[in-house]
Formats: sequence, structure tokens, C-alpha cells
Amino acid sequence: MKLLVFMFFVTTATMFAHHEAGHQVNAVSLRIAEKPSSSLLTYRASLFIKAGKLSEAKKDLKQALELDPSYRPAKKLQSQLLVK
Repeated sequence: MKLLVFMFFVTTATMFAHHEAGHQVNAVSLRIAEKPSSSLLTYRASLFIKAGKLSEAKKDLKQALELDPSYRPAKKLQSQLLVK
């Protein structure tokens, strides 16, 4: 019984985390549509990585570095993605 309760809480927490990340992605996407920036694209990439959407993250990081090739947070996150 304790295991079932534990599994319920773990599943619920995971679902909530994915749901919350989805809201954050939507909010950041709206801001990017208004005015793209390397920082917003890198932040959305980090949200995509947390959600397991690596191809979307790679696209955002590529775009972030096109806007600002010297943006270190994007470079760092991109290098971490290459290791995965």
C-alpha cells in the first residue's frame, strides 16, 4: 500500500512538473515572438531539455548563437547537449 501511495505522488509530481514546464515554454515563446533574444532562446532551450525535447532545444540554441555568437550561456548549454 505504501508503495502505491509513493508511486501516486511520484507520478503526480512528474505530471505537474511537465505541465508547469509547458506553461513556461508557452510564456517564453510569446516573448520570443515579440522580440527574440539570445537569453530568451537559451532559457526556452533549457526548458525543452528538462522536458526531453532535445531537437527543439538544439534549434533554439542555434538561433540564440546566430543572434549573438559570443553568448556564453548558449555556448555552455549547447556543449552540455552535445555530451548527452
